[in-house]
Amino acid sequence: MRRRALLAAAGASLGAGCTALVPGDAEQSTVTGTDDPGNDTATDEPTTTPDDERDVPPTDARQVVELETGPRTLAVVGTGRDGGPVVHHGPDDGGLRVGFVEAATADGPAVLEATLLNTADWENTFRLREFPPFGDISHTRLRRRGFERRFEEPVPDDAEAGLYLAPTANHDLVDDVVEPRRGPEGYWQTPDVPPELPTTVTLDPGEYVTGEYYVLGHWDRAGFPTGTYAFGGRESGLVLSAWDATASGPTGEAQVSASLPSLYDDDTAWFHEADASTRVYLEPTRERVTAPGRLSLRLVNRTHHSIGGNPYEWGLYKLAEGSWHRIAPWMMPMPASSVSPGDAYGYTLALFHGDGFEVDDQAADLARSVGRLGGGRYAVAGGFSEDDRRPPVAAFDLDAPTVPLSVADAATQSEDGGDVFVTFPSWGDDDHPPDATLTVRPVEDDADETLIREVIARDRFVALETALAAIGDRERIVVRADDHAVENVTGYDSTRRVFDFEGTTYAAEANLDP
Repeated sequence: MRRRALLAAAGASLGAGCTALVPGDAEQSTVTGTDDPGNDTATDEPTTTPDDERDVPPTDARQVVELETGPRTLAVVGTGRDGGPVVHHGPDDGGLRVGFVEAATADGPAVLEATLLNTADWENTFRLREFPPFGDISHTRLRRRGFERRFEEPVPDDAEAGLYLAPTANHDLVDDVVEPRRGPEGYWQTPDVPPELPTTVTLDPGEYVTGEYYVLGHWDRAGFPTGTYAFGGRESGLVLSAWDATASGPTGEAQVSASLPSLYDDDTAWFHEADASTRVYLEPTRERVTAPGRLSLRLVNRTHHSIGGNPYEWGLYKLAEGSWHRIAPWMMPMPASSVSPGDAYGYTLALFHGDGFEVDDQAADLARSVGRLGGGRYAVAGGFSEDDRRPPVAAFDLDAPTVPLSVADAATQSEDGGDVFVTFPSWGDDDHPPDATLTVRPVEDDADETLIREVIARDRFVALETALAAIGDRERIVVRADDHAVENVTGYDSTRRVFDFEGTTYAAEANLDP
């Protein structure tokens, strides 16, 4: 086995195109045989092998390749730097760098390069099954993960969906290799099960092993089914994604076919307008939902680079009188995240006509519930987008009755001198926040905006909903509450809001020192 040492100018690290590797002195290394895969102790005699007699340049491996043997794009799922390889940090201070160094051509298969580095300051023995593709045999089959099964067709049989990562002659841990062959549809296959790798490897601080792997189909496989191939499990393993390079986007018929007003100031990337050439899109499981019901969506990235954003910055909107009105969320955390090439981010929305309740979805990356929704056309925006572009959007129709407006629970109504008061329990309790009033009345002014029932029915507008539910044909309603409930309506830097609601213009005025 060839052994290599990392130049530790700034500490041991793995990166894309920036790792300096140089030969070192001859060192002893211990490799465990494969006769007992469950045995993590050495069974072979220690062997001593000198390092390479040359400098090792930074890798040219990349995250995504286009195959020349058929219309397929392959990507290593994970975050790579500027299109370079993906770096994982595994157990026992092991660093794993994985990327493609060759695309499949008529002369040979696609080649994946993997490097396992001991980033610790002490000797480590690594269980190679925890660092795929350095397992004893790197084989998997196409599987639809829980969330994917809601969008994808069933997978082919085991042989048709099988994929091997077969060590090449340029591998530190094996000597024997298989001779790839091309299948009837032009994709490369393995003629047999590739040779096994050891089960463990012992590395000194800064030492590493590198191996190259052919990406090969099962010997009975003709084509190259699209989807994700997980080696060792999604969380700790290696995942390859394959998609049709000539049809990266959706190809089915969308139920929503109408031309919709833009959700943003510029063009909106609607799912129902996406076609086979679309590379980033938000795909819903369906485009008509009856409340209560669930809607799952996945934000798909079929570009050659990661797309950034904030997963919590999704948005639910309703179309009313030719304009979109934002329903949820109101507040959100602001972490930065990304979706890597070939990957997708999954959302599940539980939609209720009533108050609703929180619904969990273990398969989704983010699950949220939204209650008090009436029937109509809605739009969901994802939280990720390409640079200088808006997030993609999907439209759907919700079947539900009209949302009723109601006076807040525990609020009481009274009259004094002709005025009607609705008093919340927080009024006069001498606790923080202090008391405040909200007066709502019809006016002849020009409205600054239009509010719809689904917006007014949010918890933050409980004072406004109460006023509109109680006003009827009265000249005005005075809501006694606290300044948080009142400022949620008028804003923190204003004491007046003028809006149109179902054909009538109202003014909502705050008194923060009643």
